[in-house]
Amino acid sequence: MTPARTPFTDPKAAILAIGTEVTSGEIVNSNASWLAENLESCGINVPLHMAVPDDRVAILDALVFAAARVNFIFTIGGLGPTTDDFTRDVITEWAGLKTDFDAPSWQRIALRFEKLGITAPDSNRQQCFFPKSSRIHLNTHGSANGFSVTTNGVQLTALPGPPRELQGIWNEHLGAEFKVLGNRSAKPRLHTWTCLGVPESTLAEQVEAVMEGSGLQLGYRASAPLVHVKVWVPHEIPAPAAPAQDTISLKNRRFFSEIYLKKLDAALAPVCVARDGADHLKNLKAKLASHHGRSVILLRLHDNVTDGMLANRLAELLRPLEIPFSMLSNSGILNSNMSDFVIPSAGKDPFLAGARSNSEHGHNSELRIDLISGSEGPSLHVAWGALADSRTYLSPPLPAASDLLQINRTRLLLTERVLIDLGHIISLSQ
Repeated sequence: MTPARTPFTDPKAAILAIGTEVTSGEIVNSNASWLAENLESCGINVPLHMAVPDDRVAILDALVFAAARVNFIFTIGGLGPTTDDFTRDVITEWAGLKTDFDAPSWQRIALRFEKLGITAPDSNRQQCFFPKSSRIHLNTHGSANGFSVTTNGVQLTALPGPPRELQGIWNEHLGAEFKVLGNRSAKPRLHTWTCLGVPESTLAEQVEAVMEGSGLQLGYRASAPLVHVKVWVPHEIPAPAAPAQDTISLKNRRFFSEIYLKKLDAALAPVCVARDGADHLKNLKAKLASHHGRSVILLRLHDNVTDGMLANRLAELLRPLEIPFSMLSNSGILNSNMSDFVIPSAGKDPFLAGARSNSEHGHNSELRIDLISGSEGPSLHVAWGALADSRTYLSPPLPAASDLLQINRTRLLLTERVLIDLGHIISLSQ
């Protein structure tokens, strides 16, 4: 049972990934991202991420470093049955405790092996030792139980490395507890603007000019061709930098911050394609997803502008939606059963063959997209059933052939613009 706890005023957590496979780059530390997102949603800030190899001294040094800075430490990995799994031993040393053998944990491991028709190896017994007075978190997806122990005012929670096991322990044992321990009411409100068509440095200059004197924290994240502008509005809003406003009341400071946010809204309106974490392609995805289980989407794409980028992005969008599709483009033929485009054989139409192979899913819906270069800029023509629409992009011509980097940037930008417009267009269809 989770003990009664009281929330912290400004709770902070550190995440420590343990494993040479992480520090060497052999695997990507996706666990830390998932865990940090869940902690932040509970109102617990995560200012510290670390990764150390399977080395006792390195692990101990990291624990000492983190404990001096946060209220909570989460370790990930090193709870297995092999000789390089000694996270629990180092944690026990750090906490100044001894270990106890937990018989129920061993019984559960023995039963797991028994169901496989084999006897549990003695090496798995090391997974059943835990620091004295620690709380054990049952792992219903694997053999390594997690545990929590508190020492010197810092709570440490040890979690297994496999993502399914880590997430299971969080969802089944920890999520509710940390919602109580966190302070969501004091968590700064994050406002975001997803912008398209302006370089990050240029956009930052515009934002800084608008927000000068607001006293609010600003941030930026570029993920070409998009740039995300971030503004944090704290629960306790600081006084603006202008001396005349130093004594302004908290109520008026909140109003003051809203004025700045509205000014930024207006300044970014020409390039903003989504607000506050919304998906800028939600219209397109929603319309395509509405055909799930009803029809095969046939895409005929003629594109002499993006050099295949548009076709690849459309395929990226369709696959996670699990919608059967067949696409015929300048890059070749691709359907939902193929991993890459292939060039059609002479005299054959694999586009139609792909459509027939998916015919059991229902009738076919044909979407025709033409993106053609022109003297005034590329023109987009879209036809889907009775719907037809066109628009021209008044953009400069592609850079000189020698400037490949700028060419790709221009194509990437245009591809995203077309996808956004495509979503607006087909969302009008029945």
